[in-house]
Amino acid sequence: MRVVYPSSKEFSEVIRALSSFTDRLTLNFSEDGAYSSYLTEDKIVMVTLKVKRESFDDFALEKPVAFSFQLDDLKKALSKVKGRAGLEIAEGKEGLKFTVIEEDRGLRNTISIKAEAVQIQQVSELRVKPTFTLTLPSTYLKLVVRDAKLVSEDVRIEVQNGEFRVIAEEAGKSYYCSMTKEKPLSSIEVEAEGSSTFSSEILAKVVDAISLFDEVSVASGGGLPVKISTKLERQGELSFWVAPRL
Repeated sequence: MRVVYPSSKEFSEVIRALSSFTDRLTLNFSEDGAYSSYLTEDKIVMVTLKVKRESFDDFALEKPVAFSFQLDDLKKALSKVKGRAGLEIAEGKEGLKFTVIEEDRGLRNTISIKAEAVQIQQVSELRVKPTFTLTLPSTYLKLVVRDAKLVSEDVRIEVQNGEFRVIAEEAGKSYYCSMTKEKPLSSIEVEAEGSSTFSSEILAKVVDAISLFDEVSVASGGGLPVKISTKLERQGELSFWVAPRL
């Protein structure tokens, strides 16, 4: 198995985001590409990573394989990456080899990590159809959720009258933020209005993790989980599903 991802910096950001919820990752490779999924022990957050085969500069795979490994060493090594560089991932004697390729400088830096060959994960999206979807800069979402968390342990997100609202209320205190198209939403699509309530602590943790990326998407509906996601270079997606308060 040998694949080359075009951006080691972006892969590093994905690893950092995933490490907010788990210290161990199972990375699967199939004829369709690479993917991973993780469900927290309390089953409140599900993290999924999907990268299509076409996203890779090179993709050599004899058969589907999966590897489980600790994230810390890889995260530290990739955090030093600056500028434009590719990333080669290959099967090694004791696990996986990650090689940062800087074509313009003619440099190749390799780190080998212990990885266990494991059974391929069977990953499927939640059978949930959001009734509204919007996109906005991650910096705005991070700021709004952080402020709501200061007010209450619960935060309500909703779409009403073409507005995306974030609301927190507790013990006589309240927080309210309304966002519309271009102020600062990049887009908003509404099939049906609705609202759901979430743990402000968990939602803030998710938003903090995904804020490594510039643009994020928020999709939910009345009483539904919320999907907070970002598009990766070419054809990939990193998404966080958060269960609502009952």
